[in-house]
Amino acid sequence: MRHGDSCIAAEASRTARRCEPLAHYVDAVAPYLAAHGVRTVFLATDSEEVIRDAQSIGAARGLTFLWLRNVSRTGMTTPRPTEVLDKLIKRRATDPRQVWRTHRDALLGLIDTMLLARCDVLVGKFTSGLFRAAYQLSAARGGVLRPFVSLDAPWCADYGVVSGYNEDFPQ
Repeated sequence: MRHGDSCIAAEASRTARRCEPLAHYVDAVAPYLAAHGVRTVFLATDSEEVIRDAQSIGAARGLTFLWLRNVSRTGMTTPRPTEVLDKLIKRRATDPRQVWRTHRDALLGLIDTMLLARCDVLVGKFTSGLFRAAYQLSAARGGVLRPFVSLDAPWCADYGVVSGYNEDFPQ
């Protein structure tokens, strides 16, 4: 659940992406969890609010959420992003003292992606590059297509297409 620049109001209107709560994701994957007796969920997030919600949802639904402890998160004690990631990276690139932050964030995102690729089922949004990469790595690793739940597009390979358009969500 990436709640970074996709939660910026201007980005939501530009990309037609919605910043939704953890409960929405859990509700979407609940039938799979129940059918297979899954009680442990790996959570890849950059949001302090999502971690807080995971603790209360986990207790209420009998789920154990796991997440990386050293990821930079925002939303409660740290302000949410106000600029798109591409702009942040370009700004950091002009200051040699800031480049390490981009490297750290990229590596932590890569670790999240690789851990997601090892999950039995994926729930996320195919408009997310991280989610698509995790699904592709999962298929490459095992030679099978894992079950998934996409909460927005069936797949997102729409460069040059009006943002937010797909067969179920014409704009």
